[in-house]
Amino acid sequence: MEHFPSRGIIAGMATFLKIAARFSAIGTLAVAALIFGWQAGSWVLADQWRSFPVSRALALAGLEREAVYVTASASEHSYSFGFQTISNWFFDLPATGFLVAVAAVLLGFSVFGASQEKQFGRAED
Repeated sequence: MEHFPSRGIIAGMATFLKIAARFSAIGTLAVAALIFGWQAGSWVLADQWRSFPVSRALALAGLEREAVYVTASASEHSYSFGFQTISNWFFDLPATGFLVAVAAVLLGFSVFGASQEKQFGRAED
């Protein structure tokens, strides 16, 4: 089979994906470790676990979400699963767990890039 120049371009892009995703995953895990270390240190020193939700991380980055004001309802139990309920649930997730999940996805991209690099990088005889 012929060796097309596009195979080399694809192999180069796959190499870039592999390296960029791996470095991004390492950086994301480092931030998660820093947050977890801060939580563990405050737990040891103050005997109190301090939560660090995604909403707090976004607020520290200057990306605060707007407050939503809800009027009182006659119904005591509201089981609405609207966008606001789902976004509140997401923003209350622990930042460390979210960052570890993002790092896992980035490592998956890195593995995919490595497989594409292997597939398109070799010359066929």
